[in-house]
Amino acid sequence: MVGMVRPIAKLALEGTTHRPPKKPFNAGDCTRLPSVALMGEECFMIGIIYAIWSFISLRIKCDTDELARTCRPIDRGLDVLVILDGSGSVGGNTFDTQIAMLDRIVDTAIFGPDKTRLAVLQYASYTKVEFNFNDFETREQYKEAIGNIRYMSGTTRTGRALQKAFETFSEEHGARIRDNSVAQ
Repeated sequence: MVGMVRPIAKLALEGTTHRPPKKPFNAGDCTRLPSVALMGEECFMIGIIYAIWSFISLRIKCDTDELARTCRPIDRGLDVLVILDGSGSVGGNTFDTQIAMLDRIVDTAIFGPDKTRLAVLQYASYTKVEFNFNDFETREQYKEAIGNIRYMSGTTRTGRALQKAFETFSEEHGARIRDNSVAQ
């Protein structure tokens, strides 16, 4: 499951929302992320970055035209938290793969105060807030901030990272507190 991205197609919105895919693909295939062929009117994409279940849920609509099966984000505000594993066991190459996948997510989202907002944590011996939900508003700002993220290395303190993730979903860190339509 290391560095796995799982697209989920033909999702039954009335039933279970998270079925395992028939054929997952590796994060090494992250260049395919924004153009994964999905079928049906409504789709969800769940990204799993490294072995952390940092749940990224982007609700997207798909074009039904056979010649243009591309997906685009719905014009809706989501707070998306990404947890990067920067521990020594990951290594620089795998960390670079996580950064590349994060770049692809930024390429597919619509950002703004009432649109998607992104926060990024990196963990190893300690957990570092790379940026909070309210730090940036444009794709260019996010791209620059992602370009400044440096691999930490160190021990693997996953529990502390998850605790920090829960703390990050607060107004203090720029998260928008609203209805329960999106899992946190």
